[in-house]
Amino acid sequence: MLVAFFIAFSIHPPIFGKHPSHTAVPSGSNSALAVVISPGLVFSQKSKPIDFSQTDSVSVSEQSADGVSPWPTSPPEEQGMDSTKLAAMLDFLHSDSRNIHSILIARHGKLVFSVYFPPFNRDDLHNLYSCTKSVTSAAVGMAIRDAFIKDVSTPAYTYFPNLILDDEAKKGITLKHLLTMSSGLEWSEPLRSGLSDTWSLNDSDSPETYFFSRPLAASPGSVFNYNTGGSHLLSMIVANSAGETSSNYIHSKLFQPLGINHFEWLKDATGHTLGGTGLALTSEDMLRFGQLYLQKGKWDGLPLLPADWVIESTRSQIPVQAGVNYGYQWWVRPNGIYNALGWGGQQIMVIPQKDMVVVFTAGIHDASWNTYDDLINTFILPSARSSFSLPPNPAGNSSLQIQLHTISHPKAMPPSELPSSAREISGKTYVDLNGSHGWSTFTFYFDRSDEARLDLMYGEKSEEIKARIGLDGLFRVTDTTNYGPLALKGYWKDKTTFVLTQQFLKEAERISMTLTFTGNDVKRFSQWTVEDYNEESEAKLLN
Repeated sequence: MLVAFFIAFSIHPPIFGKHPSHTAVPSGSNSALAVVISPGLVFSQKSKPIDFSQTDSVSVSEQSADGVSPWPTSPPEEQGMDSTKLAAMLDFLHSDSRNIHSILIARHGKLVFSVYFPPFNRDDLHNLYSCTKSVTSAAVGMAIRDAFIKDVSTPAYTYFPNLILDDEAKKGITLKHLLTMSSGLEWSEPLRSGLSDTWSLNDSDSPETYFFSRPLAASPGSVFNYNTGGSHLLSMIVANSAGETSSNYIHSKLFQPLGINHFEWLKDATGHTLGGTGLALTSEDMLRFGQLYLQKGKWDGLPLLPADWVIESTRSQIPVQAGVNYGYQWWVRPNGIYNALGWGGQQIMVIPQKDMVVVFTAGIHDASWNTYDDLINTFILPSARSSFSLPPNPAGNSSLQIQLHTISHPKAMPPSELPSSAREISGKTYVDLNGSHGWSTFTFYFDRSDEARLDLMYGEKSEEIKARIGLDGLFRVTDTTNYGPLALKGYWKDKTTFVLTQQFLKEAERISMTLTFTGNDVKRFSQWTVEDYNEESEAKLLN
């Protein structure tokens, strides 16, 4: 969900976004500021497909990870959890409208529950969006440990020697203010708008200059104000201090010891690793990162993060709204639970009281810090009945396995008979006049009742994708070079209207398209399911 702000300021009333929903209380300040937020956003580029070829990326086999073993698994009862409750959660989710991609639960360091909802699977990388911020925070903690950075009270501008400030007061913005999103700078992150400061910063040839050029609307440290730009500056500061990109630094110092061997991470226009979004991990590796924090920075007995950094990062540093505060790039609740949050419902939730980590990946509209509270409070926490092993539960475990099998092996629907127009359209190439969300030229082939084919020229790199489309209610997945796996399914609504569902497996967003064929023309209406957005485009017959 869009994190948006509105600040009422007596002289220059800056616009901090839109869709206000909650008020955050300033901390230790009498400034006439009222910050209104809807927590949970990240950088979004839905009209412009994300090109994952422009990344820092690593992919090595699990066996090549030096001394790192896969996640140990365990039946729920052995870790004091009730299989019956977990099975009931899956039964509940059958009728739930949320587009959840995966749920994983670790307790006492063991993987006790893992479900992937097709077309998603265990090996898929998934964009973390703003969960990336929590990883960037870890990099800052490591850089302090390694003496690349002195401490969080260091003024941020000192890491950019060529930076010229237009306001002496901005020298008071410290690393802690970036970590706690309390720099006091005006900042706007509306989706689908040229007014997004985050987009402008990422495209700038001097991100630090852009960041510090924003007017100072509040005293640094006085008020929480969601700012992905500050997270990106932290990534740049780590790079400038350590002498390598923050992704390389994190890979060698954190990911390799954790056994994270496959990741992708987007860069800005200057080649710096994005600090506030753009990291893609598997769900299990998201779980590893959460488990590291649960264990106060230790992994296999080795201190990968300083314990005091973990403690400081995950305690309340600044108030946000009733029910949630903010630490060092972590959302912190009064009950001790803390979360890494990403747009569309990505979450790494650490529950110290239950010695538990829960990971969600999803594509949910208006997702926020409490999106999964019903699942947590009704099923997951009640399932943790004991800190010790429970007696074996054959009936509950059987029910859980049946639910998992049903989800992972969905039944195909009997395909309907193709209309005569499908054969008339088959093999004809159309050119999209708008180039909407990456589509350029496209050709459908309807030569089977259960599966179609699509030749698509897609994205800024004009990649030629030869994809399959399930016509039996099931997605077909096709690998692409630049955008990751693509899943498609569709059906004929009537003799001239074809409905297509598009899901890139690295992304939260799912797009439903209605294509209406009339003579040599195609009208395409596309509805985004995560972002509140739709658009129309037209295509003409090319041959």
